Amino acid sequence: MAVFQYRGLDKSGRPISGTMAAEDATNLEEKLRASGYWLLESQARETRTARTSGGKAGAIAWGTGVKRRDLIEFCTMMSFQCRAGVPLVQGMKGVAEDCLNLRFRQVIQGLAHHLEAGLLLNEAMAQYPQVFPRQMTSVLRAGELGADMPGAFTSVRDYLEWLEEMMRDVRQASIYPMISTNARRYARAFLIDPGLSLNGGGLPYTQNNSGSVVTNNSGENIPPASPRLLVLSTIGRALPTNIVSGVASSTNFNAIWDWNDASSVLPATSFAWTGWPNSDDLKVQRVNLSPLFVHLLLTTYSSAGSPRYSIDSTSWSTALVITNNLTIVDSYFIQDSAVVLYKHTGDTDSQQILIRDSSFVYDQNVWRGSILGGFFLAGLDVASVVDQYLSAPSNNRAQNGTNQQSIVVQAMKTYMDRYGDWALAGFPHGNNPEPPTYTAAKNAQVAMLTAVQDQYLANSHNPTNVPCQ
Repeated sequence: MAVFQYRGLDKSGRPISGTMAAEDATNLEEKLRASGYWLLESQARETRTARTSGGKAGAIAWGTGVKRRDLIEFCTMMSFQCRAGVPLVQGMKGVAEDCLNLRFRQVIQGLAHHLEAGLLLNEAMAQYPQVFPRQMTSVLRAGELGADMPGAFTSVRDYLEWLEEMMRDVRQASIYPMISTNARRYARAFLIDPGLSLNGGGLPYTQNNSGSVVTNNSGENIPPASPRLLVLSTIGRALPTNIVSGVASSTNFNAIWDWNDASSVLPATSFAWTGWPNSDDLKVQRVNLSPLFVHLLLTTYSSAGSPRYSIDSTSWSTALVITNNLTIVDSYFIQDSAVVLYKHTGDTDSQQILIRDSSFVYDQNVWRGSILGGFFLAGLDVASVVDQYLSAPSNNRAQNGTNQQSIVVQAMKTYMDRYGDWALAGFPHGNNPEPPTYTAAKNAQVAMLTAVQDQYLANSHNPTNVPCQ
């Protein structure tokens, strides 16, 4: 099939010119006439082949400015346009307008022009052999012949995405030797602290909804234990054969971790550094994973049911239950993980990005910031005030001893809850009978005042009342 350069007239008698692929001059005239044009003269310019210039079929040539990802997005958009019944030329023009790659936009506009001139899509694409792989034009040609352009575009997209993923895997595989071997082609060693514990295990670590739970000898939850790694490299000689990547002995790991890099003395390991006169060739990179983890506390209070939560997932069915007034979640998660907080009804309450240590309480069927932070009132950080109050020295002679501060906080919270109930009811008041919400608020107020006074009134230690001066 040849490519012809032609001149002609449109229906209004205006001159036109362009190029078009055709079997011969007669076929060219038939195509132009079908498009409403009248052929004046034509000249065969070249014979078109399906090979890409430069060699390998199916490759995108360097210098076109069009990437495989551009073709994937092009096929995705065209499949949508075709399924919606948009004419091919109109859809092509719409995709061109949305294309961010200016070079590829010009190519798409060129395709639309060729389609308007009477070419089939696969014929138009063949005009750009450095942009469109042969496999792509072949599949689209089959789609045109079988009247299934949406399916053809989808097939090409799936193929290109598979190719993109395969190339990504190849690139990743080619990077590994660069990591395990340094620029001087000496093998590196990767050592893991034997004391490392992430949720009771070592590396590799796959995070789930439970996170990392590690306890100390007192039974308290602590951050991941000893999350330390060592990368050993050398400049002028191979590392000792005793150094093998993996979990090292405690003696050797600590000796290398604590080694003074500025010293010419080699680390005091249990093995000898045979052939190493000093430490000049040794390079050590220390990696502490502790900053990667943040602390999350979740608890419940005074709610109708048990809420749930999940990490990096929006599935209610796999979310973990936090039993109301019983369960406390106290775990460590990888920073920037997303925690999804659900109500007991199954509805999503909120999603939080764990950028720092955080805590939340499910209170009255709503997730809120707990007393560790996140609750503000009229510019006052109530959470910090409560936290400082509970951390202050206790009065051993209070009515309830060292527990009195906790009782005060609970009484204040109960009063605010009952006041909120009264407010929601419209602040009813009066007698005969007294509204229940008003009575509950009054009783909670009295209990709160009593709890505060009990900090100073206890048995025989009652202070003497002194009139105000």
